Amino acid sequence: MGRYGPASAPAAKRYVGQNGTSSIRERETKELKIGMTITRKRFLRFLLAAVIIGGLLYSLAISGDAYKHSVTYIKHNPGIIEAIGTPQSIHLGFWGYSIKTVGPDGSASFEVNVRGEKGIGKVFVQLNKTNGQWKVVSGSLQSKAPSNSLTLAPEQ
Repeated sequence: MGRYGPASAPAAKRYVGQNGTSSIRERETKELKIGMTITRKRFLRFLLAAVIIGGLLYSLAISGDAYKHSVTYIKHNPGIIEAIGTPQSIHLGFWGYSIKTVGPDGSASFEVNVRGEKGIGKVFVQLNKTNGQWKVVSGSLQSKAPSNSLTLAPEQ
């Protein structure tokens, strides 16, 4: 038995700091910095993976038949042409889509940014897929042009 307890107790590790003195605070700071570096690396890896996966899903969405059908609907819709002019550019919002399909049936919704000759706006389009064919069932335009909101006619 030792002076301060059992002799078999492990000796405390002694840390010698940069200036040659023992400092628990220096050791804790160094361990915290190492931990933060590891955490930062994990976060950056996760962020990189999320960006890659998000980009792949986005590219799949804009290359699909549902989005192409929505773009055709937007380009030829008389309500959109009247409100913001003939569409000059059409871009899918990065998080603005949902596509669900089961065999030949499904549904999709898109939030599409549109710039026309007279103004800009967002078009919200809902589609249904029946027997392999997409059809717009509802749509709306929110624009910064003179009319703020417009309900669009579904496809016949």
